[in-house]
Amino acid sequence: MKRNYRVGRWLIGVAGAHMALTLLLFGDGILSVFEHGPIGAAMTEVEMAVCAILFGIVLSICGVVASKRECLSPDPLPKSFGWNLLVLALLGIVVMPMSGFWLVLLAAIEVLEGESATQRTTVES
Repeated sequence: MKRNYRVGRWLIGVAGAHMALTLLLFGDGILSVFEHGPIGAAMTEVEMAVCAILFGIVLSICGVVASKRECLSPDPLPKSFGWNLLVLALLGIVVMPMSGFWLVLLAAIEVLEGESATQRTTVES
């Protein structure tokens, strides 16, 4: 039976369109964060809370997908997943330096090293 890859591709397309629209509508605000840093850009507590919640939701979705994949396959997670985690972590660190995004770097490095859970278990045994 042929596998259906529509959901993943759809979500990638929606994410791309969402980011492009964000740049078009809020480009000045985003530039301000990169030019002045998150503190210099004077993000309000509400804006920081929204960023934290949204990043948390995205990270939990990534965690569920990665966990399911690790349970179903002995193969390493795709490098593209690791690169996307790395970008997400670095953006999170830029926007909120005093956050848990530093911990996401560990997961990104693990994925980019490309060693599967089964390979680690075999080496440790």
